[in-house]
Amino acid sequence: MSTRLRFFVGEALHSLRTNVATTVAATVTVLIVLFWFGVFVALGSYMYSKVDQVRHDVKVSAYLQDGVTKNQREAIYNRLLQNPNVQSVEYVSKAEALARMKQRLGKNADIFRSLPGNPLPASFDAKLHNPDNAKEVANSVRGMAGMETGSDGVKYGGQTADRLLRTGGIIEGVIGGLILLLGIAAVLLIANTIRLSIFSRRREIEVMKLVGATNWFVRVPFVLEGMLTGFAGAAGAVALLSVVYVGLSNLNGGLTDPAKSFPGGVAGLGLVLVSFGMFLGAFGSGLTLRKFLRI
Repeated sequence: MSTRLRFFVGEALHSLRTNVATTVAATVTVLIVLFWFGVFVALGSYMYSKVDQVRHDVKVSAYLQDGVTKNQREAIYNRLLQNPNVQSVEYVSKAEALARMKQRLGKNADIFRSLPGNPLPASFDAKLHNPDNAKEVANSVRGMAGMETGSDGVKYGGQTADRLLRTGGIIEGVIGGLILLLGIAAVLLIANTIRLSIFSRRREIEVMKLVGATNWFVRVPFVLEGMLTGFAGAAGAVALLSVVYVGLSNLNGGLTDPAKSFPGGVAGLGLVLVSFGMFLGAFGSGLTLRKFLRI
């Protein structure tokens, strides 16, 4: 470590020791903010991946009447296949539809034994290039001759995915608002800590300026002080999240899937939290220096 860097770090640590109460308050606030931020990011990442998977599994199913003719069936097939939004079209016979339903129901498939015949219709399942075009593709074949009438004629899973997205967006908005409020509180507390440091060392700063110290030379220790405060809070948040993660893993491994879904996994999430904590600290310091340090 160079002499200059050692000086900056020493000054920052000295300021933190001088203002213990406000430093602890700022650190705890950063810890709380980043703990809930980590929970929010993990759940948001998991929710987005699941909804995105549902959306990409969306397909348009065109159900055929039992008495559909060959020409009618081919017309529906060609209409779907020629649509530029359709990637591929699969024909599902009545027997195959019944087999799939029995497999999906598992033990509850015995209900079909009491039925006189196969109640499920044949269908064309269209896989799409973009799930957002599901409604347009469905409307392109709705009402064609040989198809089931009314709302039973064409169905697609886009409504379910859209509801999931809307619900997820509301939840993310509420949690994001709370995180924003806590983040502002953390920045203000860090800024207040730096302000006290500046006030207690105002004479020293004046002397440093008189002997030719540059602006950045005066600012660096305070920025480091804020970054150390943010780092301490972030490290505490990562430690607390690690305890929760281990506890959930021992209880049920599936409960930790949200953390695993984050890019880079648990380690990546921890790195983001530490980086964000140091950013909060630096931002709070910069905010105070800009407003209260007259140099």
